[in-house]
Amino acid sequence: MLNFMPTLFAIFIRTVPSAFLIGSGLLNAAFAADELDMSCVRNESVSIKSIQLHESLEHVIKRLGKPVKKTEGFSEDDGGQYLHTIFEYSDLIIEFNREQVSLLKPVNRSVEATYGIRVGESLKAISQRTGIDLMQQAETSNPVYLFICPGDTGYIKLHYDTNQRISEYSIVYESP
Repeated sequence: MLNFMPTLFAIFIRTVPSAFLIGSGLLNAAFAADELDMSCVRNESVSIKSIQLHESLEHVIKRLGKPVKKTEGFSEDDGGQYLHTIFEYSDLIIEFNREQVSLLKPVNRSVEATYGIRVGESLKAISQRTGIDLMQQAETSNPVYLFICPGDTGYIKLHYDTNQRISEYSIVYESP
């Protein structure tokens, strides 16, 4: 189940005057980073095993082959009922909403995402590669987020341990 906190925060962030956000330090956690002129990673550069958010189910099968396990079910939102599919590979879980990638989550330490993100990598090293100060976020939050722009396309969610090394991560899209 996905954490909808960033989506709720996006609604909040758009309704609060920017002067308040800058003064409170909340500006660093904005979900709609590009709209607020914040640092973010570009959508076209974010992937795991060459798979990106929004890619089709068929494209994933062509690139990675058939999954070890496939689970299907229906979910519902304001747009009605839709198909929710989960592909499990030996090293990666991929979730699809409406047959488009909505979550990429490695289950093996060796799986590396864009910017050298992998389990065991330091937040400091990822900050240096992306040019985004994750260390400041880490002072008050675990997990930390790398927002993807343009638009509300998603984020990279990074959980870390007491040594500020990645313990788990995922690339997530939450539909508005």
